[in-house]
Amino acid sequence: MHSTMKTLSFGLDQVNVSFLQGPSSPLVITPRWNDSLEFITKWLELNRSWVEDQMLAYGAVFVRGFQIDNAPDFERAVNALQPDLCDAYRGTVSTAGECCR
Repeated sequence: MHSTMKTLSFGLDQVNVSFLQGPSSPLVITPRWNDSLEFITKWLELNRSWVEDQMLAYGAVFVRGFQIDNAPDFERAVNALQPDLCDAYRGTVSTAGECCR
């Protein structure tokens, strides 16, 4: 972790939150000042409960405008929000998705 990350605030006031198309549509989280991957992963980790509540209320939460440039960056951000997320395909084979039980 960078030394500057230790002094940053990670509250809701550090991001912009809006609706995708209207009050019944999913929320969109965009950077207010800091668009770094390090910031959004830490922010998602520290605000996990709030983000999960919003996903239940609005069906989805989009994270846009941050420096998530490739699949490993995306995985890092998702794992910050859901560290136990299963990546196995849940097919019809009996062994598929065992980590997801």
